[in-house]
Amino acid sequence: MANKKTRSKKRRGKKDIKNFMPIISGVAIIILAVILIQAFSSPSAAAIVNGDKITLKQVDEYYDRIPEQLKMLVTKDQVLDQLINEKVLLQEAAKHDIAVTDEEVNILISKAIDQSGMTEEEFNQRLKDQDITMGEMVGYYKEQMTITKLLNQTILSETNTSDQETLSQATQLYLSQLKSNSDIKILMESESEEETLTNLEMTETTSNAITDCLSDYNISSSTVVFIHSNYCPHCKAMMPIVKELEDEGYIFYWAESSDQEAQIIVDACLSEVMSGYVPQFICPSTGAEKTGEMSKSTLKAFADNC
Repeated sequence: MANKKTRSKKRRGKKDIKNFMPIISGVAIIILAVILIQAFSSPSAAAIVNGDKITLKQVDEYYDRIPEQLKMLVTKDQVLDQLINEKVLLQEAAKHDIAVTDEEVNILISKAIDQSGMTEEEFNQRLKDQDITMGEMVGYYKEQMTITKLLNQTILSETNTSDQETLSQATQLYLSQLKSNSDIKILMESESEEETLTNLEMTETTSNAITDCLSDYNISSSTVVFIHSNYCPHCKAMMPIVKELEDEGYIFYWAESSDQEAQIIVDACLSEVMSGYVPQFICPSTGAEKTGEMSKSTLKAFADNC
């Protein structure tokens, strides 16, 4: 009898373990689900683009690099939108196996240093002054060159025209289509209306300081400052558009990175609104700015409001 009882207990023990295992599995699934939900809805996430997270830290770091006075003109919502655009384009580039090597980036940076007229030490000091490491510089250019390769191999190669406005419109349409086919979740809270109004009020003070400074160099408040570099492909794309608008009567001041006189003026009058990226267009009378390649109509509208 003793042996039978022992065997009976063993059977009950095995039955209990079998019944308990589904319970453990169920709990594990629930815990895993909670972990995944927390990972994708964490306050640290500003947005999720096709499963890839853009963190609040990334938005803050990007925004913190913007000069204090320029922050009055740029919202974190705009920064996030820019990061989303770049994420969508980089994801599409990966689908096409498009990539840029460190060597390609280093060649471009070397050309930039040569054409700027700066020594390598002066260039590194400029990066240090802007709180940018060489690794960050390489990473930024690698992403921008990857996006350029993608556009050249896709939409731009299919657009049989050299008209910059048409190309810009085609690029914007391409980006819009990519975004509409993407799963984009915005988790970051939008800037309040009160904060926006405060920024607009502070902008007036900035624009007055800019116009007063530029007047010392005989540059009128209606002039649009075109900050650019001869080695920048986006800058080169904007040059014929700027010339066309000049022929139509618009006034631009060309501030090229290797032009020492222009750099003196930029450093003296516009350092507070410099984004650190080119091409950049600045309107002295309003303190407004636009950075990046754009269509002729967009730049014309910007100049009309200047």
